[in-house]
Amino acid sequence: MPHIYTKNLTLPDVIDDIKIDFIGEEVFSVICDGEEALFLIKNRGNEYLIKSEKHTRLSKTSKIQYILSKISNVLDTTTKNIKLNSEIKSGQIEIRPNYFCKNKIDYTNIQIEVGFGTGRHLLSLAKNNPDILFIGIEIYKPSIEKIIKQCELQNIDNIRVVNYDARLFFETIESLSIDKIFLHFPIPWNDAKHRRVLIDKFIVEVDRILKVGGSFELRTDDKIYFEDSKLLIGDSIEYINRNIDITSKYEDRWRREEKDIYDLIYTKKEIKDNEKRDKIDFSFDRSTPKELYYLESDIIVKSTKIYKINSDIYLMGVVMGSVYSAEYKYILFDRGDVRYYQSYPICSNSNYIAHTILRGLINECN
Repeated sequence: MPHIYTKNLTLPDVIDDIKIDFIGEEVFSVICDGEEALFLIKNRGNEYLIKSEKHTRLSKTSKIQYILSKISNVLDTTTKNIKLNSEIKSGQIEIRPNYFCKNKIDYTNIQIEVGFGTGRHLLSLAKNNPDILFIGIEIYKPSIEKIIKQCELQNIDNIRVVNYDARLFFETIESLSIDKIFLHFPIPWNDAKHRRVLIDKFIVEVDRILKVGGSFELRTDDKIYFEDSKLLIGDSIEYINRNIDITSKYEDRWRREEKDIYDLIYTKKEIKDNEKRDKIDFSFDRSTPKELYYLESDIIVKSTKIYKINSDIYLMGVVMGSVYSAEYKYILFDRGDVRYYQSYPICSNSNYIAHTILRGLINECN
């Protein structure tokens, strides 16, 4: 991890194209190319260690290295671990969970595969349909790295991948915006059904984000999972041993073993009354930081470190959202004004519920 050691902490307000926004005894904030980022200050006896704060770390390591290099030039630096221009490129293939919240999508047809595994199905679809944007969701990081490499080797530019829980990622997607969703051979979890992707809340989100005429396709080799899914999905078409153009290596093996493959295809026929969702408001009232804790109905809100920058400015860390995939955010209290530092939380239902609780708890303390 890039870092520097320095004898002093006397930083100017501006270093070339970098602005030092505020500085306290343990942390300081910089703005570079319009992006905010925190850097930690660790007292090491007769010198200080400066490194990037992990929860606000910039997406490009090269930018962190650039900022530290500029800071190093104006301080009495004793040691530094900075290697400029060492960025590993993944282009625009890997996206963050807030992709749909923060980006204008230029494609009119968007399709999603949940748990793409080796990527054979996703890569083939994208290669044969260059005008369609394909989003791959996968929690297994090596699969993410493998498909990024294949996209670069095969010059495929209409795939985006995200390393996140699909059940939460779907909450960030605009209603009536997706054309097709694939869920092929999910882990059945027959002995722990609460861990399944295909649960009631997931089906509600699938139905909300699909366009009218859009479809959801489940493909599984597990009969128990298939029967349970029929009850959840309801109005759908079912197949056994349907032939498709693109199969996974596991499906090829199961077919050689003459194992049955089950399909459910649900097609959305109409818009439901509750599908339109208002824009999420992540604002705060004027207030001051306090220690907070809330845990109920799978939602957590917990304050962590509170940094005092000066008598008027505080920075409070908070864990918030679903207990299954909570976010760590910082809240900046600046002379009574309050906002999320760097960026809003991911615009999911869980985070909005957590934010509403957080805002109420802060107000109760003031």
